Amino acid sequence: MSTGIVYFSKSNNTKTGAEYLSEKLGASITRLIDKKNLDAGAAIKHELSDLEGDPWDAIKDCDRVIVMSPIWAFSGVPAMDTFLQKADFTSKKIIIVTFSAFGKGFIAKRVHHIYTSKIEKAGGSVIGKWALKGARPDQYAGDAVLHKRVDQILPEIMAL
Repeated sequence: MSTGIVYFSKSNNTKTGAEYLSEKLGASITRLIDKKNLDAGAAIKHELSDLEGDPWDAIKDCDRVIVMSPIWAFSGVPAMDTFLQKADFTSKKIIIVTFSAFGKGFIAKRVHHIYTSKIEKAGGSVIGKWALKGARPDQYAGDAVLHKRVDQILPEIMAL
């Protein structure tokens, strides 16, 4: 099964988690780059990004896709919203991993629900969801902390 990871990161928490998970799984990895450099205010307003390149092409041959995103201002980030809105997940198995200041909780469940709806609308099947603690807004938790958090979910992801 080929696995691709698609992620967005601004303060490098999600980037570190995605790169580490990619290394552990031998998965391809694609970073979403927002040309508009939108912020938490845009997330609240549910604005969409203008993404660099064609990140959708990176998953066309993947059987399993792991989408990794921070949570901003109690919402998903514009870059991931844009990616999910335009993606074709037909017959793909999708795993959602989010990073936030709080990790698990109502907000993560809400964002996971929104992402799941978009993924299912695009033909995908969500097979797993995890909410991990990152750091406070605009701060970096550090490699060791983030690797440990990914290690906690790694056996479950590998079993899917």
